[in-house]
Amino acid sequence: MRSRPAVIGVCLTALLTWGCSRRVEMPPQELARYSSKISFTNFRASAAENLARHTIYYIDAEVKNDTGRPIALLQVRASFYDVDGQFVFREPALVVKENQPPLPSGQSREFRMAFEGLPAAWGRTAPRLEITRLVFE
Repeated sequence: MRSRPAVIGVCLTALLTWGCSRRVEMPPQELARYSSKISFTNFRASAAENLARHTIYYIDAEVKNDTGRPIALLQVRASFYDVDGQFVFREPALVVKENQPPLPSGQSREFRMAFEGLPAAWGRTAPRLEITRLVFE
């Protein structure tokens, strides 16, 4: 039988671990507040054909976090436009993934988004990225 101090120690350790590792997801109405503090730059596009002979478009870019908090997960809605600026395609993408280390405030990180099925009308310009999900460490 365990002693009372050992049980209390185990419970206290579990509580502190849970409390320290808690992530905080921003509600949708709060996302706009952080949009100006997260920037996307250095867009580069490339393409490759997969085994099914479909073209996969890759968009590589950098994200910078100036929110004051580490980002554990960042999801965006990528919107693509033609050469006249008319909307042609939209798809979600993860920029900071849960299986990666959090992105500290004040730092930048490269990321890659992959898209299949982009219409021929896409003007080969950088997509507009709108933050749709933000989780802080």
